Amino acid sequence: MKTLLYICAAAGIAAACISCRSTRAADPMPKVRHSALAAGDDAEFSSNSLIIMVDEKVGKEPLRRAVQEYGASIIYDYNIISGMAIVIPEGTHIDDAAAYFVGVEGVISVEQDRLYHIDDGKKR
Repeated sequence: MKTLLYICAAAGIAAACISCRSTRAADPMPKVRHSALAAGDDAEFSSNSLIIMVDEKVGKEPLRRAVQEYGASIIYDYNIISGMAIVIPEGTHIDDAAAYFVGVEGVISVEQDRLYHIDDGKKR
C-alpha cells in the first residue's frame, strides 16, 4: 500500500513539473529585431550590419569566433555594454545572418542596424 502511495505522489510531482514547464510564459523580448518591427514606415536600416548583444556571464569570445567563422567583420566592439556591431559578408541576406547569430552561445539579441541622418534634406 505504501508503494502505491509513493508511486502516486511521484506521478503527481512529475505532472506538476511538466505542466509548469509547458505553461511557462514566452520570452517577451524577441531575439531578432528586423526592419519589419520598426516603429515608423520611414525607418531606414542597414542591409549589411547587425548590432549583437551578449550575456556578460558568457562573454564575447563565442561571438568573436562566430563572426570569424561566418566571414563577417567586427566594426565596433562596445566597451560600456556587452555587444558588438558587425558587417556581414557581401551577398549574404541580413535575415540569414541574424538567424545564424541568434544561435551563438551567449547571444541575447540581434538587431538590424538602424541608420540615422542628422540632416533630413529639408532646406530651412
